[in-house]
Amino acid sequence: MLLHVEEVYKTYTRSKGWRRQKQKVLDNVSFTLEKGESLGLVGESGSGKSTLARIISGIERPDSGNVLLNGKSLHYRQHRHQQLSIVFQDYTTSVNPTMTVYSMISEPLSQQNYLPPLLLRDQVAGLLKKVGLSPDLMTRYPHELSGGQSQRVCIARALATHPSLIILDEAVSSLDIPAQVQILDLLEELKQEFRLSYFFITHNIQTLCYFCQRVLFFNEHSIVAQSSINDLSTIEHPYAKALLNSVID
Repeated sequence: MLLHVEEVYKTYTRSKGWRRQKQKVLDNVSFTLEKGESLGLVGESGSGKSTLARIISGIERPDSGNVLLNGKSLHYRQHRHQQLSIVFQDYTTSVNPTMTVYSMISEPLSQQNYLPPLLLRDQVAGLLKKVGLSPDLMTRYPHELSGGQSQRVCIARALATHPSLIILDEAVSSLDIPAQVQILDLLEELKQEFRLSYFFITHNIQTLCYFCQRVLFFNEHSIVAQSSINDLSTIEHPYAKALLNSVID
């Protein structure tokens, strides 16, 4: 088992007039992800999926519960350092617009240990080639790239530390269909080459079925059903069935 999420709860405090109220976001969320697996989480936009991604990646902490990677708590930075990466939906805000492609990818590489400039440049070029981009793009800025190119740069950056797990939070939903297929096929190739595991978060059941081996259905702040892709016809939960029927219809 690579990732173990156990009884995670999360609330936010919201102001409503002069009152402050607690709003439930995650309610007793538990699941596991095996090494080498592409696990999907599907649910409506705004349902708390991204909050779960931020908790797993260590950006936020849960109110209670445990998140373990290789049996070690991800609450501690040293347990997730270079072990986990995340690719967000909005590539225009997940990268610094003042940084070049070279700077974005070299930053996590240079944080691992000192590399001579020429070797660092070679590694950045190698990562760009891995994601199907020309090293000539190293001097460009985010606004000079297409959406597909920008997301490939984000994937190259995520690969830089050789993580065991990459979280993909709506990572292809802002791209057109041909670009989505290209990125998903690329991710599958990289998974085989680097022995990666993916936690793929989306609101699109069709995309998930194309990419993942197993799916978790997220509704009303918790996981209400789960299934392998091959056994989706056996799903009984009303919300999960409604999602599947919307695709069939």
